[in-house]
Amino acid sequence: MKLKVVLVVSLVVILVSAGSVGAVKLDSANLTARSLGMGGAFTGLADDLSSLYYNPAGMVDSGLLGIQLDLGTMVSVSDELDELQDIPDKINDDSISDALSVIPDDVNFMGQGQLAANFKSFGVAYTNKAFAESSNQGSSASADLFNLQEGVLSLGNELIGLPFGVGRLVYGMNYRLIKLEKESYAVSSATEVTKIESDDDSFAIDLGLLMNMTDNFRVGLQIQNLIKPDFDLSGDKEESHYDGSTWVIDSDSYSEEMKLDRVGRIGASLRVPIIDLTLAADIDNLGFLSDTKDDEVYHFGIEKDIIFNGLSLRAGTFSQEDGDNYLTCGLGLNLKALHLDIAAASDDRFDKSVAAVVSGRVKF
Repeated sequence: MKLKVVLVVSLVVILVSAGSVGAVKLDSANLTARSLGMGGAFTGLADDLSSLYYNPAGMVDSGLLGIQLDLGTMVSVSDELDELQDIPDKINDDSISDALSVIPDDVNFMGQGQLAANFKSFGVAYTNKAFAESSNQGSSASADLFNLQEGVLSLGNELIGLPFGVGRLVYGMNYRLIKLEKESYAVSSATEVTKIESDDDSFAIDLGLLMNMTDNFRVGLQIQNLIKPDFDLSGDKEESHYDGSTWVIDSDSYSEEMKLDRVGRIGASLRVPIIDLTLAADIDNLGFLSDTKDDEVYHFGIEKDIIFNGLSLRAGTFSQEDGDNYLTCGLGLNLKALHLDIAAASDDRFDKSVAAVVSGRVKF
């Protein structure tokens, strides 16, 4: 038993100390309706299939058999969102002269679909996420579109049981196979346009720990990308320029290195059974456990079960690195083994971005 503890702790220390050079942050957060409704505070709660994304140690509490489907999006509050999604269709050989006017300014989009299943503490998942962002300064513009597909294998197990049955320490690990596709557009003037298409495959390993201090109080830790995915994106590059009478297109091969940041996160949850209430809190981008230089992000959430636990009311808040605060809310319908959840989030001024997720899960 002691050997297990030594091996896990040593692995964390060695890999976290390895550091990162030239890491690029690509937001790959997996949203589920229950976790979003609670402000994203789920690392210390982690008691259903959402654990696979927030803390794989929680897979030990995911039930005998289960399946979960999540669909969600987070978008800028903008009337130019359709233009961002249509960029690949609008910038082509026939309309390349309009490239500068096609790309909107300061618009972001994230969409996802994910399917997960478990048998006891073993889980599998497939996720497909699309990200897009654009910028337009009038004389120049750029847009990046990413597609991220992941296949995930997850396993949780008990590490040690505390004396007198007062608690336990469990761990979990994710092995993620990742395919990243990137499409970029850069317009340096009305007569110069660059288009790049590239892709690569890689893998990552996540580690989670969960301590049951009592039956109702838990603390958790997750290190996402403990072993970080390292992409060598390769593909094609097209540079177009107008020579005064026609557009000239030069094609060449392209390569780019990209790494995803290691991100550390801790959380705690408290269940108050006498009033069927759960409180949760997380800290993201945690100090030395993370590569990112962004500020720490705080998540707070609450879940209240009513009508004999048939209905769950959720609310929460979280901060972003840019200082904006977001408010979340959610609703869960619990019908024996079937659970249906919806959640929404927005910045506190309701004018920057919004998110929405629907989830359905069966848990036996």
